[in-house]
Amino acid sequence: MPYKHEDNAFEYRTLGTDGLACDVCGKPIGPDDQVAVCPDCGAVVCKDCCEDGRFDEHECDEWGDMDEGSD
Repeated sequence: MPYKHEDNAFEYRTLGTDGLACDVCGKPIGPDDQVAVCPDCGAVVCKDCCEDGRFDEHECDEWGDMDEGSD
């Protein structure tokens, strides 16, 4: 879940780039759009999804052990 302040509000930021989409709803994200970033997996979630509760639909990808099978 993205970092929240003590008042339970998401920490929003702008990314300054095009070409990304919200991980929850798929909405294209512009360079000046406010988003939250999941600290666990880096997923970008639009402000609308955070504020209407749809962020709860986000599930972090399970990457597994990156060193698995290497000695």
